[in-house]
Amino acid sequence: MDMRFGILFLIGLVASECPDGWLYYQHSCYMFGHSSHTFMDAVKYCEHFNATMLNVNTREEQNFLKSFMSNLKEHYYWIGLTDEVIDGVWRLYPSEQPSRVFDWYAGAGEPQGGTVENCVHAQPGYGYQWADVSCSSTASVVCEKDSSSNGVQVIGRDIQAKERE
Repeated sequence: MDMRFGILFLIGLVASECPDGWLYYQHSCYMFGHSSHTFMDAVKYCEHFNATMLNVNTREEQNFLKSFMSNLKEHYYWIGLTDEVIDGVWRLYPSEQPSRVFDWYAGAGEPQGGTVENCVHAQPGYGYQWADVSCSSTASVVCEKDSSSNGVQVIGRDIQAKERE
């Protein structure tokens, strides 16, 4: 009986690291939007929640997100990745750091848009692998933020984000 209580306590502790409606994975919180936006409108949408557009940093994170997306209603989802500054040099948005992880859909020769397609989304028809598209296209958004940045007090942590604002 004590073991079950401990497991429930730990599950509650992990779940409380993200705001309601957000998904927790490896110290990040993710929110999957339901409406379509252009790339820049998606950026603003995430900023409204003190978050950024999804930046995929590991292969494990990408596999987790693809698995989760495949269980949702089919949406195209923006990835915070662009080559607007230098064609073919893909950088995370907004940090401008070079991306170390890619999951291009090779079946269509992605990325293949040249200077016309400078933004990236995950496509349901490609198994949520990536395609480069025009930044004025519309897609749903995945917002991401560090799980410690949501102002929630978790036992054993001193998170006082609300006081710093």
